[in-house]
Amino acid sequence: MVSFLNLIAGLALALGLSLSSPLACADSPLKGPMKSMGGGFFALQQGINDVSQYPALEGTVQGMIADAKTAQTMIPAMALGKPLETEAYNAQMSALITTLSQLETALKAKDSAQALSLLKQVNTQKIQGHTRFKPKQD
Repeated sequence: MVSFLNLIAGLALALGLSLSSPLACADSPLKGPMKSMGGGFFALQQGINDVSQYPALEGTVQGMIADAKTAQTMIPAMALGKPLETEAYNAQMSALITTLSQLETALKAKDSAQALSLLKQVNTQKIQGHTRFKPKQD
């Protein structure tokens, strides 16, 4: 059941819908960059199979990298006062930034197989991060 809820939450975020959690709630500073990355992820999913869209998607990925760097300077509510969780969150965001940078390179090279593989990796990282750093919905 929790996996199903995580899937729904991930889809909602990808669609840019507001979620009720400390990671993305209205009063959280993380809401902005997380929502923006969710929109970028959705755009990537829609355009990844069309090489003619890759130049525009490069800009999308650049925006996602900037958002991830901004989010990395913040601490999710679940990690507040927990240095190991804060360190883990920063490591997770660093890994995401690295993967997004590799995705940008693949898009520039018009390497659709690599771009698709990296987009799947971004999705996996997104799910792992949300599973660990977003509170479980009751």
